[in-house]
Amino acid sequence: MKNEETICYKISRSIEDLGKAMKTGNLDALALVKRLHEMREQAQRMEEGLKLRKNMMIEAGLEEQYQSKKKKETTPQGVNKIAMEKEEFTEEKINIEVIIKRDGEIIYQNKAHAGVLCLVERVKDIDRYGQINGQTQKFTFGQPMMYWFAFDQLKQGIEARALEIMQSIRNAIAKNQFADPEVKRKIMEHTNKMEENKL
Repeated sequence: MKNEETICYKISRSIEDLGKAMKTGNLDALALVKRLHEMREQAQRMEEGLKLRKNMMIEAGLEEQYQSKKKKETTPQGVNKIAMEKEEFTEEKINIEVIIKRDGEIIYQNKAHAGVLCLVERVKDIDRYGQINGQTQKFTFGQPMMYWFAFDQLKQGIEARALEIMQSIRNAIAKNQFADPEVKRKIMEHTNKMEENKL
């Protein structure tokens, strides 16, 4: 399946279209409805496939083993209550202390009143189009206008390198580098090195 045909890709494009519509007042409603209909059909096929897979796993006596392994694979390392926390959206002033360590040394420790965090804990796979599958933790907290400011600042920081990163990804796709098992292994090994060191 091409990257353009995946549900995630279509959701991203739909969000972009809605963002542009909010700025310009123009929306190609027919194209959006068609894309949403395609997404629903894909999701229904996926649900049917998952139900069939589950029934086959139960019949083969593998479902319990699969669920146990799945839980182990998705359980984050270290202290992590973010996955169980509700996102903190409040008009009240709150204090969240953030501590960042590198190789055991604290490189940042401070309190914050609002923020947007997304942490990549593990990369599981990269497809030939550079689409990454992995484990992340996301946490948004504070007064809405302030965490929007945090998100905007984060976006500006990334935009400085956006063209360079996109060009690098395009070149890798054109050279079929993500399909090369050795290239994938090196990228994933490098990304997951910290986790492996903990084991």
